Amino acid sequence: MPWQFYRQIIAGWEVLQQFIRRELPRVPLKKQVLVSGTITKEDLTKMVAEELATKATTMTFLNRPVSKQIQEMTKSRLLQAVYQGNKINWQQIATLFKPFPLTIDPQLDQGTKEWLMALEKE
Repeated sequence: MPWQFYRQIIAGWEVLQQFIRRELPRVPLKKQVLVSGTITKEDLTKMVAEELATKATTMTFLNRPVSKQIQEMTKSRLLQAVYQGNKINWQQIATLFKPFPLTIDPQLDQGTKEWLMALEKE
C-alpha cells in the first residue's frame, strides 16, 4: 500500500471503526471474526507511524547488510522525525517515500490498479 492509504485510514478512522464493529460479525465466514474492542485514533496513529518508520528503514537498507542494532536505531530516529505530538508529519513521510515509487502487482484487477495509482498521486 502507498503511504497515502494510511493517511486516509487515520482521517476516517472513527467512521471506519464503527463500520467494522457493525458489519464484520455479519460477514459469512467459515470462522466468524468477532470485534472485541476498539482502538483510539491516537493509538492507531502511533501504530501507523511505527509501521511507516519500519517500512522506510527496510527500504533504506534494501540489499545492504546491516546489523539489527543499526536497523533499530534508524527506525527509532525515523519515528522521532515523523511522529511528534501524537501526529504524523505527512510531509516528512512523503519525502521519505519519494525515492521508492509504488510497484503495482500486474495480477490485480484494473479497478484496484487505478485506485492505487490515484491514491499514490494524493
